[in-house]
Amino acid sequence: MKDYQPNEVLGNSYEALDIIRMGCSCYIIFSPPDSRFHVLGEDTNVKTALIRIRKAYFQIAARQIAPVRKYILDFGNAQDEIHSHVTLEDYQRIKRIDSVASTIPGHTGKSPRSQGKVVSRSTKQQLVETSMYDVKIAGKTIMLMISKLHYYRGHLRLRIRLGTFLATHYKISSNEDYPLDDFNEMIKQSQFAGEVTPE
Repeated sequence: MKDYQPNEVLGNSYEALDIIRMGCSCYIIFSPPDSRFHVLGEDTNVKTALIRIRKAYFQIAARQIAPVRKYILDFGNAQDEIHSHVTLEDYQRIKRIDSVASTIPGHTGKSPRSQGKVVSRSTKQQLVETSMYDVKIAGKTIMLMISKLHYYRGHLRLRIRLGTFLATHYKISSNEDYPLDDFNEMIKQSQFAGEVTPE
């Protein structure tokens, strides 16, 4: 009951458990004082009902898992140019060809662009290694989330959206210009958020 109010999740009369009641020929009663369900019936039916109630709880818990957001910088490879600063610029919306609308509304974020002098070869190599490590961490994060969905019943979708990244919640700085290290640190903060345009 500390995590979930049974009547809010299962219905006022716990009618979501009716299929277990009928399938196992049992009475299932919730007792608020001791915060548990009591299952009454024949021994074998009660054991089956308890297993099914346990699975139902795991499904409810799996559906309540909070989403995880992770932002990483991709520095390509050691041959690519990497600049010392990142500037957040107004997003140049795509113009449509038709006469109905000239722009796509709804995007208010800022698009990051690299600026400044090119970093040294040693710094470039270090940044590339950091981005490769971040990719591995992202993969581990996905696998960790999948392991939490062991009892989840439903459809899972892995979607990749290709478009322009827009920062929507970020730390304001003068001229919205950030040294590369500061920007890399900022995207790791919980307050930072962004979206990808549906281009």
